[in-house]
Amino acid sequence: MVYDNCWDVGAALKGSEGRFEYAAGFVNGTPGHGNGAEDENSGKSFLGRMGFSPLTGVIVGVSGSFGPYLPSGLES
Repeated sequence: MVYDNCWDVGAALKGSEGRFEYAAGFVNGTPGHGNGAEDENSGKSFLGRMGFSPLTGVIVGVSGSFGPYLPSGLES
């Protein structure tokens, strides 16, 4: 079961090649405060992740986001 009010509307591309995995996408909102019910700022957040699995069950990776982090009412 997924509680959909915690997820902003957006799109993501995920995949893997051998021991490497990747993901990239964007959301209409902020990664710091997800709200699927309403758009709380006018920006888009771009998200990305890269990972490497040296052993089965072990993943080492890095992720990041670019865009507004908080809702518009909290930016000041």
